[in-house]
Amino acid sequence: FGGAISTSTQFYKTLLGNTGIKVDVQPSTLMINDTIWTLDQSKINFSDNHLGVDNFTLKHGGQHIIINGVASKSAGDSLIVDLQEADLEYILDAVNFHSVKFGGYVTGRVNVKDVFTSAKASANITVKPFLFLDNDMGVLHANAEWNDGKIDIQAIANNPPDGIMSINGY
Repeated sequence: FGGAISTSTQFYKTLLGNTGIKVDVQPSTLMINDTIWTLDQSKINFSDNHLGVDNFTLKHGGQHIIINGVASKSAGDSLIVDLQEADLEYILDAVNFHSVKFGGYVTGRVNVKDVFTSAKASANITVKPFLFLDNDMGVLHANAEWNDGKIDIQAIANNPPDGIMSINGY
């Protein structure tokens, strides 16, 4: 891992007298797992349990992770994570998920809500190839909800000519 993220950062006082932070991210390059990734220009604003993210984009070739939206205590606010061919194993390592080994490249959207209270997330993703314990299970199409530390998933892994595997439940 290496590189430098160029930013312009401003600290300010909110209407409630707390400290807020505005970060303007400038285009930068990073080395992640021996691959050069580009970080596009974006804006991040944090104050009083309110996180606003505008176009936080990390990309390499046809792969990207883009984050937009607002995280707050309001049930109507959410952060949207757009994934294109992102390495599933790397993402699971980043969130410290090691219960079972999964791999492949994930494309789809993740919606994150209630970050400052009882964090919830929902996802509609496709993983190809979907690897389970290093075995190719074909293409996985999944809808998942994460709530109170539990994952509810409805998914189908299609691996012609071997067949279809259905995954439902917690």
